[in-house]
Amino acid sequence: MKASLFSLKWKRWLILISLLFFVQCQPAPTEAECVMLLDRYTEFMIEQSRLKSTESQREALKHQARQQAFNDPEFWRCSDAVSRSAYNCAMKAANADEIERCLL
Repeated sequence: MKASLFSLKWKRWLILISLLFFVQCQPAPTEAECVMLLDRYTEFMIEQSRLKSTESQREALKHQARQQAFNDPEFWRCSDAVSRSAYNCAMKAANADEIERCLL
């Protein structure tokens, strides 16, 4: 009985360690993925502002947002500061507020 109880605890411990290892070993978002996230957030912000804009105007606004982000050193910390799970959550978000919640 003791051997099987010990064995069960050991198996649970191994499962827990494996799950933690899996979560920790997910690759951080790449710079390209950080730019995709910025574009997604910008699109939602444009929609939220209810601006009537053409596709070229939307692209110009995204370009402007990228330029501002590229000049901000915090943006370049994205790969270090944003976990894969937060990135995945943000990319599934339905609006800008949800993206912000994912990244908090």
